[in-house]
Amino acid sequence: MTAGWYADVAERISSANYTFFHAAALRRSANFVDDLLGDLRDRGFDALLVDCAEVLRNGWRSALPVGQSGNLYVIWRPEALLRRSDFEDLIRQARPPVHSALMEGNRVVIVSTMPQMMFPVPVGSSVIADAAKVHPQPVSATLLRRVVPSLSSDTAERIVLRARGCVALAEGYALVDRSTASGNQKSREAEALLLATLREAFAELGPEILALLEHLVLECGVVDVPQMDLRDHWIAALEDAGLATIDDSTELVRLFHPSWRDTARLALSQALRAVLQPPSAWQKIATSLFELERTVRSVVSQGLEARYGEGWRQAGLGPLAPKVVALARAETQSDVGSVADLHSPLDWLVLDQLFALAAETAQHVRLGGISSREWRQFSERVVPVRNRMSHMRLPRPGDLDEVRRTLRILGARIRTTSVPSAGRQPGPADRDLNSVSAGAPRATHPPGAS
Repeated sequence: MTAGWYADVAERISSANYTFFHAAALRRSANFVDDLLGDLRDRGFDALLVDCAEVLRNGWRSALPVGQSGNLYVIWRPEALLRRSDFEDLIRQARPPVHSALMEGNRVVIVSTMPQMMFPVPVGSSVIADAAKVHPQPVSATLLRRVVPSLSSDTAERIVLRARGCVALAEGYALVDRSTASGNQKSREAEALLLATLREAFAELGPEILALLEHLVLECGVVDVPQMDLRDHWIAALEDAGLATIDDSTELVRLFHPSWRDTARLALSQALRAVLQPPSAWQKIATSLFELERTVRSVVSQGLEARYGEGWRQAGLGPLAPKVVALARAETQSDVGSVADLHSPLDWLVLDQLFALAAETAQHVRLGGISSREWRQFSERVVPVRNRMSHMRLPRPGDLDEVRRTLRILGARIRTTSVPSAGRQPGPADRDLNSVSAGAPRATHPPGAS
């Protein structure tokens, strides 16, 4: 096989000085870097590879030397930088040499196995986000025969149809077709190739989109999604990865080709199981849930005390009391006789029990200025997030926003209702409310924070 897979990419790069190419698993040939550089050089570019693994060792100035012109710098694998805790600093450091290279008459193309939207934008601008995206064309039978001349026209058409225009599959299926294996063995090899390629394609999308696909495909069985239900950058990432198409007539985003769907579900499940490190959003949600749950405990415990006085532990928990005692005994191995022996019995309640207790208590005292109905609504929104976190599942898009929104509402209500209305003296209800809010943590997040 000879180079030629990326002639269309080389042509698109020639139309702009500064570009980004998402070389997803379905888009990559077996010898991707050599094939891409070969097609760029055939196009007349003096293509120089800048491997970001080398940038980590020697810095950007060594990779993009000052004073040269007429080159095409191919910045390969910026995801190597993304794995570093100082990623934003490394990207900021790239701006001066990249801009200097462009000003000196060079071209720059950033080539990544990950979608452009996966890279956070540091304060200022990002050399990744600022680059114009290159969209490759689907592999045609003509291109396949040019790369693999031994294929007949009919065979090339059949392979391209099965590969759905994807370089990795077209190349792999061509190799399988040329082997001397039996027909059944060839079918098994082709299916194994599809499974492995799809699994890699899913892994490259990152945990946010993986969690989204888990919910849509594996939990809800949905593969045709209304375009309005998805954010634009999710759609762009899925399209660039070769995993989705948009049906303009119905405004549906169609996930996977119908002939791939069973294999795609298996590949998606395998990609999810392979995620062993928590995404950055997971830690933020865990921190926010900690603040939220302890705030609710404080509000509820003080509300129960306002209602029942010193005997609030025994009177306030009702049928939950035996469960609390049993859990406390099992975990602490201490001689707990009743909830009266526990300094903070609400610590043994899970969040849905805590919200239910808040809703019941709010019927009798002003609990943070929040009604029973609102406490139940909080539970419906937040408990599913907390359950996913407790089972170490990937957070879904929007989970962090949901928890932060609830925290903001709770904090604002506590602050507002703790101040008696002007022109009247505090009454018993205000006493109860002030008692509840005085010791509660204050969530002071500005609107829109997440």
